[in-house]
Amino acid sequence: MNGLYIKSASYTALIHQIHTTINLPPPLLNAALKYNRADFLPKDKKQFAYIDAPILIADGQTTSQPTTILYMLKLLKPDLDDKILEIGAGISWQTAILSELVGKDGESKLLL
Repeated sequence: MNGLYIKSASYTALIHQIHTTINLPPPLLNAALKYNRADFLPKDKKQFAYIDAPILIADGQTTSQPTTILYMLKLLKPDLDDKILEIGAGISWQTAILSELVGKDGESKLLL
């Protein structure tokens, strides 16, 4: 990691920092707060979980910056009962948030 990214003190602080920047709608904010990014990272990458930056995860692949993911989800406007197919999900953090947003009657499927 270079010095261009700011590390938050906690996951909650990171999400609230992003919310301050891009004004997340309440359902997205709540879903993002429910799923800690650290829980989806490989063990050797957890130290970077609270940095709003992309993270190299394996074989030259990266997981996107949390601000990027949450901004894309804000623009997507997923709603209850939506059916979403996600192709190539990195660490699946976004998939977990999508699943929360579409509810038990919606679907968020992952195709790797």
